[in-house]
Amino acid sequence: SLPDQVLVSFDNVPPVADAGDNQNVRVDDAVLLDGTGSYDDNLDPLTYAWSLVEAPAFSQAALDDPTSATPSITPDVAGTYVVHLIVRDGLADSNVASATIVATTAEGELVDILEYATDVVNGLDASAFKNKSLQKNMAKHIGQALAQVDEGNHAAARDKLEAVLQKTDGCADSASPDPNDWIVDCAAQSQVHPLIVEAIALIDEILGA
Repeated sequence: SLPDQVLVSFDNVPPVADAGDNQNVRVDDAVLLDGTGSYDDNLDPLTYAWSLVEAPAFSQAALDDPTSATPSITPDVAGTYVVHLIVRDGLADSNVASATIVATTAEGELVDILEYATDVVNGLDASAFKNKSLQKNMAKHIGQALAQVDEGNHAAARDKLEAVLQKTDGCADSASPDPNDWIVDCAAQSQVHPLIVEAIALIDEILGA
């Protein structure tokens, strides 16, 4: 037959950028960003343009390769870092996608945990304790440990927390409160004991133990 012809045309659809998940990391740990979730409905190849738009004061952190699909950045100061990603299909730019990185130190995590542990203890029902005065005493012990941390005396803070640990470990060790426990309810112990364990582990990390 004679040849026939069909003309197909379409409008370009701008690509969609995806900067990946938000992340929580430690200061000085490298963070791998992931823009591979970005896509183009026309299946055009994409180019990537990352930018660091927010960082804590005095930070010198920078993206190692802003044109890579998976660049990295190493937070050097505790705080919040925000990165933006724009992808291009050769004809149009995408929307701006963002990802947030929260960088903390062991010291900062320790303070947060001790403050939270104090709130947990104060929020427990008084019936979870042998008596109400022990509830106040436990919160006081944790507060004293926090004060020692603020003063940089981590060894003394650890001693305070070890004393608290011995008053909350019966259920973890033997599935029931022991005679030394101040908290006599296992459900209540399960709210406090892991926090104290984590706080002691952080102090050991800080002390290099």
